Amino acid sequence: MHTLHSLYTAFSNIESQEEFDNFIVDLLTPREIKTIGERWEIAQLLFNTNLPQEIIAQRVGGSPATVVRVARFLYAEKFGGYFSVLSKLFPMRARKIAKDQIGKVSSASRRHHP
Repeated sequence: MHTLHSLYTAFSNIESQEEFDNFIVDLLTPREIKTIGERWEIAQLLFNTNLPQEIIAQRVGGSPATVVRVARFLYAEKFGGYFSVLSKLFPMRARKIAKDQIGKVSSASRRHHP
């Protein structure tokens, strides 16, 4: 975790898009940059649209397995990293998702507890 903390500190001190771009190019291989970019684009599409996962994979040019993995981490895993950041970037969509989730929980509890 020390390495992640150090990386967080480094990112926090970046002051411009140009500095960010240069740091990323130095830090990651072109393939890693492409992979991270794909995952981020997939996360945004999953969060902001109702597109089927197959369509998202085709649109991004990623594998269906990557879309499934991102969806799992976005909505099912305990970490909440994608969801936390996307909620800050798109607060109106986050409120809609939360409202929809509350509705699903309420419907499910009514079915199980008449």
